[in-house]
Amino acid sequence: MTQTSKIRVLVLGSKAVGKSAVSVRFVTKRYIGEYQSNVDILYKKEYTIDDSISIKLEILDISCNSSNLCLSIKDVEDRVHWANAFLVVYSICDKQSFRDAEKYIETITSSRRASHLPITLLGNKRDLEPGRQVGLNEGRCLAHRYQCQFYEVSAAESCFGILLAWEALIKEVRAIHIRPTQRFASFSSQNRKLRITNVSKVIGAVFGRNSDAGVSYSSTYERSSSNEKQKRAANLLNGCKPKKPPNAIMIQVKRETIPAVLSL
Repeated sequence: MTQTSKIRVLVLGSKAVGKSAVSVRFVTKRYIGEYQSNVDILYKKEYTIDDSISIKLEILDISCNSSNLCLSIKDVEDRVHWANAFLVVYSICDKQSFRDAEKYIETITSSRRASHLPITLLGNKRDLEPGRQVGLNEGRCLAHRYQCQFYEVSAAESCFGILLAWEALIKEVRAIHIRPTQRFASFSSQNRKLRITNVSKVIGAVFGRNSDAGVSYSSTYERSSSNEKQKRAANLLNGCKPKKPPNAIMIQVKRETIPAVLSL
């Protein structure tokens, strides 16, 4: 990839798990509780990482059908070849959505059969802890089995965890395309380390006090130095400050075509 890169992300998950909320939180930093669930939307966004690298993102948010699955397994197989990264979302309050997430990941990996695919497993609705049906360790174990990143977040409460998860996925795609030799060393199953961290510790390191970002993550990455962590956390938090709403155009599209667009 060059300094200006294009990344296509396919967002998958059962009905009402918060796929659109997660996508819109990242694109606009806003939270919207209700969405039209029968429309496929492609979000287009330019995103800068590491202060200098411009990424052109296309995020395909797939609508759900009456059976609550956003796509049949056959449809997933067709769409997998369009994307080069995947965000699989489930609700921690819905055990069936977790089972569906596993099916999607299995379909992605079996369809592409690549040595490594950038996949992030995202457990949403962490703010609804009393209704939890999927344990944190269950998410960690599933992510470990398929060697993908794992985050638990609350799209309703904070954009911090959402931004962290998206940026990690973007950097993973870039690592695969830019540094193939390093990629092999970094992502080989022998060298991967899956660990769980509470992001509140990162925020606490930045501000010198305890804080709760409502997000935990487990990642295939070895994180950077403490100073880099603090800088990234501070930048992400600054990005959560209210901004002028972006100009955007949304076009509803038929499923059989690649939809467009919500451009920002």
